[in-house]
Amino acid sequence: MFLTAARAESPDFGDQCGDAEVIAPNSITNGYITKGDGCNSWGLWSSESPDKDFFKITVPDSGTLTIYTTNPASSPIFDTLGRLYDSDCHWWDPLAANDDAGTGNENFLISESVGPGDYYLRVAGGHWNMEGGYKLHVEFAGTNAHTIMAGAASGGSISPSGAVGASDHGIQTFTITPDACTG
Repeated sequence: MFLTAARAESPDFGDQCGDAEVIAPNSITNGYITKGDGCNSWGLWSSESPDKDFFKITVPDSGTLTIYTTNPASSPIFDTLGRLYDSDCHWWDPLAANDDAGTGNENFLISESVGPGDYYLRVAGGHWNMEGGYKLHVEFAGTNAHTIMAGAASGGSISPSGAVGASDHGIQTFTITPDACTG
């Protein structure tokens, strides 16, 4: 009698949109992808890892959603594939997909302008025999997420003035000019 051992994911996230792990914007989540036998759920050969982790991200307003993976120090997976979906989560119609962020970086990087709502992310190994851990980074910068009311009373001026938009973690510069002295 032969026994086979299987390594369980740690942590194990859902393999489809209906089982997606809810994560917050501006967060980091540790994940793990297990390798497969090269077959997909229909029993056909596939170049992708059969294990996929799905995440649900709720975006509060319009802005830029940037999602990428990095390798942890222990048990890293060296090639991840990311796909971003809208709230319908149709696997055949991603909003964006990426396999390699750039030369020498086989982790994915997605940066997409989005409106408020729910989005789904699928993380998988770039090849069927990939296994290991990853760190999922989700960053969101709202477009004009904050409004600064700028104004000056008598004695000077401020520019820009009125309602001025500022994004999260953004920089807004103001010029304050005093009136010339009169004597």
